[in-house]
Amino acid sequence: AILNQGVKPQVLTHEEVCDEELRIDDAVNRAITANGGQLRKMWGYSLFHKDDLPFKEKLIDMPDVFTPFREKCERSCKVRAWVPAPQKNGLGSVPADLSDAAKKHLPSLSDLGYTVEEIKLAENP
Repeated sequence: AILNQGVKPQVLTHEEVCDEELRIDDAVNRAITANGGQLRKMWGYSLFHKDDLPFKEKLIDMPDVFTPFREKCERSCKVRAWVPAPQKNGLGSVPADLSDAAKKHLPSLSDLGYTVEEIKLAENP
């Protein structure tokens, strides 16, 4: 429904590493880009950022067994410095025109398949 309203979809997801998930990402990416949208991936599943791992590009020499992986990481990796959480209202407010556009294009709970009873329960827990 949103695609028919001229909205270009953007999907933010964790970057995957396993074959099945990579194939799903590829299928989602093809569907989104065919409609002028974008699939944006970010790394976030592990203690170490994948770029900091002591293995070759695309991790082609990463061990299949955990113990050698752990031992090499313990010897060679450092955890990146954390990024502090933003201060309250530190990001500012959403611009009114963006907020209005988002409200116009966000699906309602009923659009997402929730019943009237479920919506009432969610509004008044």
